[in-house]
Amino acid sequence: MGSKSIETRTHNRLRSLVGQRIAIHAGLTWDKTAVWKTAWDYITPEEANAACGEFKEIKGAVVCTAMVIGHRKLTAEDSRAALIDCGSTERWGLLLDNIERLETPAPAKGKQGIWEWTP
Repeated sequence: MGSKSIETRTHNRLRSLVGQRIAIHAGLTWDKTAVWKTAWDYITPEEANAACGEFKEIKGAVVCTAMVIGHRKLTAEDSRAALIDCGSTERWGLLLDNIERLETPAPAKGKQGIWEWTP
C-alpha cells in the first residue's frame, strides 16, 4: 500500500529506535475487521482493495524495513499518515522514512515489543 508512514503505540517506550532501521513484521493472525475499522477513514477504496490482495496471504514475515526519523506524541493531524485516529486517544508515533519493501517477505517469528531480526 505504501501509505502508512507513522507506526503508533499508546505508550512512548519506543523512542530508543530513532535513527535506526527497523523491520516491519506481518503477524500470524490478521483481524481484517479491526484493520478496516481503524484505517477505513484514511484510505481510498483503491488502497483498501490493493492491501487486501497484496497482503492477505502474508503471515509471520517481515515485509519491509524503514528508517525511524523521529518519535513524538501524535495529534489528530497525524491520523492519515498513521491510518488510525490519533486525536481521541493519546498515541505516540515512530515517524518512518525510506521505507523499503522486501521483494520476497522473509519468514520470521515475531514477538511483542522490540526484538532482533537478521535478514
